[in-house]
Formats: sequence, C-alpha cells, structure tokens
Amino acid sequence: MTSFLPEVDSGKVSGWVEKKEAHRGEPVLHDANTCFIVKGDKLLLGRRSTGDREGIGSKRVGAGQWEGVSTHLHRDDVRRYGIDPDNLKMVNDNISDLNIVSAVERIEYELDSKIFPQLSEKLDRDSLSSVVNDIRSYLDLTSLGTFRYLMDRDVDGKWSEKELCRCFMIRCDINPSTTEEVMDYKWKPLSELESSHMRSSDRFPTWASRAFEKLETSSEVSLD
Repeated sequence: MTSFLPEVDSGKVSGWVEKKEAHRGEPVLHDANTCFIVKGDKLLLGRRSTGDREGIGSKRVGAGQWEGVSTHLHRDDVRRYGIDPDNLKMVNDNISDLNIVSAVERIEYELDSKIFPQLSEKLDRDSLSSVVNDIRSYLDLTSLGTFRYLMDRDVDGKWSEKELCRCFMIRCDINPSTTEEVMDYKWKPLSELESSHMRSSDRFPTWASRAFEKLETSSEVSLD
C-alpha cells in the first residue's frame, strides 16, 4: 500500500509526498517523529530490523542500529483521525495533536504492546482533541522540541533523509515485543547514555543521537 508523508516547507505542512520518493533521489523535507519511552530511570532502545529473520524485510535506513521509536504521520492516518488531509490549514492547525495520536498508535504497532487503552475505539467515537486530552491525562507525555536532519544519498548509496524531527518522551509501563519493525530491544539506564558517545558510534543512527540531545537537555529528565 502506498503511504504519503507530510511534506514540510517553512515549518508547515505544504502537501504530501510518497514515502519512497521522500527517501530517495532529491531529498524532500518531511515530518518525522522520534519517541523515547522511559520507565523509572531506564530508557527503551529498539534495534531496527535488518531483514535477517525469515519473511521480514530490512529497514531502508539504519538497519541493525539502535534508537528510540521512529514514527511517521501518514496521510491516511490524518483522515482516520477526522481531519481532511487536503485541507492543509486544518492539518497545520492540528499538527501537534495529529502527531501525538500517530506516535502513540505507531508505538503500539511497532512494539506490539498497548500503552493507551482502546485507542481505535476512541478515535471512532470521539473528536481528535478529546482523544489527545485523554492521552495526556493517561500518559506522562512531554514534547522535547524539533530538529532538522539531513542524510545525503551518497552516505547510504541509495536512500536519503531530510526530516523535520519532532521528539517526544512518554513515561509508561510497557512490555515490548519484537516485531517486523524492531528485531530486538533493551532497557538502558539513562545515566549510561550520552549523545556525544552516540554520535561517535556506528551502533546508533545519526538522528538518534540528535534526538537524544533533546532528551539529555530536557528539564523533565534526570540523567544522574
């Protein structure tokens, strides 16, 4: 199934770009999310699928590397959430709420674990703003800000990245499973993770270290 991601211009959604086209050829700036799941003093890291498991494909970029949970808001999601994706003003007016719901939904999918009860039922029944209010009252969710990330195709040989990355932290009790998206996971003490180390290690994709800087400098997180 063809997926379309939000194309971004001057910080706002300006249209929709096919997912594969956003990651090859001339880079197209598009929206993306990185979500950090924290339980107590530990951070959940997931390893991106390499395609070594039978019947499961490899992630196009960063296969085998460790990160938080990367998610995208898709055009079809926006429609399911009750917003007309062709009404770009309405999309931009609700972009924060759209990304919050998408992040929660994608986390549940990528880790095969529920963190917010009856999300699908609530989306069918309630308004987007009502669902987001319920998420915020149920989950300890913090927006950590944004950054831009660029990876030229020459680095990977085929795929490129040009993203406006929105970072979130969610404190919750979760029991993740390996899936076709995440081949392994581990809990690491926050005190043992440093963005400077992540930048110098090929075990982490570049965007993960950039995102971890947001977590590292957040007043909501103690790394002691």
